[in-house]
Amino acid sequence: MISPKKSLGQNFLQDKKKLERIVETINPQAGEFIVEIGPGPGALTDYLIKSGANTIGIDVDPRAVNLLQEKYPKEQFPNFEVILKDFLTVNLQEFVKSISSERIKIVGNIPYNISSQIFFKIFENYELFSKSVLTVQKEVAQRVVAKEGNKTYGILSIAAGLVSEPKIALDIPPGCFFPKPKVTSSVIELLLRDESLCSDFKEIMKLVRAAFNQRRKKLSNSIAGYVQQNKINLEGKNQLSRFFDKRPEALSVTEFIELYDILKG
Repeated sequence: MISPKKSLGQNFLQDKKKLERIVETINPQAGEFIVEIGPGPGALTDYLIKSGANTIGIDVDPRAVNLLQEKYPKEQFPNFEVILKDFLTVNLQEFVKSISSERIKIVGNIPYNISSQIFFKIFENYELFSKSVLTVQKEVAQRVVAKEGNKTYGILSIAAGLVSEPKIALDIPPGCFFPKPKVTSSVIELLLRDESLCSDFKEIMKLVRAAFNQRRKKLSNSIAGYVQQNKINLEGKNQLSRFFDKRPEALSVTEFIELYDILKG
């Protein structure tokens, strides 16, 4: 066992029943590929390996990597590999395509302080994954699944909606972890779409970010800089009037796509 490092945001899940619920959500299948972000001492890893899934752990902590290599030697566990690396620096296009010609699953109990960065790395490479199951701070999970009109609805909600069908699978109280975090966690399941609802995911997200960076203003004001920067001529775009008097949190994912298409048209 290794002791959790606060600097790495480590809180190890120890509750067997919650782990089993997470495994049910992942639904690992023999022979498929699963990438686990930050496996730590391997509480979830153990279930994945026993399922027969080809499991690849990516961890920035050398102690965890050494522990897992000793616990699951390659000659006894040919379906397991662990890599010492910061997940945020991994080139997912190269990495995933080097291990599988099909879409894979990506799972993990991820540090709260970098959860948004991890979500966006997955969103921007959504076509590589069929499913993502991540344990995050409950507040973050609520932002991911939020719908328009909700105060938690924002950039993360729209990004998730564009490339996935997100849902909260279960909540996990602090006492299930060591050490106990100060907040409740949630397991969020993302079923990644075959195609993004908008073909220009990265480009539409520039519009979304511009809108929500000034979320209290009406869209006519909040995206003025975006319009100017992209040299968009608004003349003749009469359809914009039904959007411009609204605030960004009032627009659904579909309406943001409509707005983007009008501006780019």
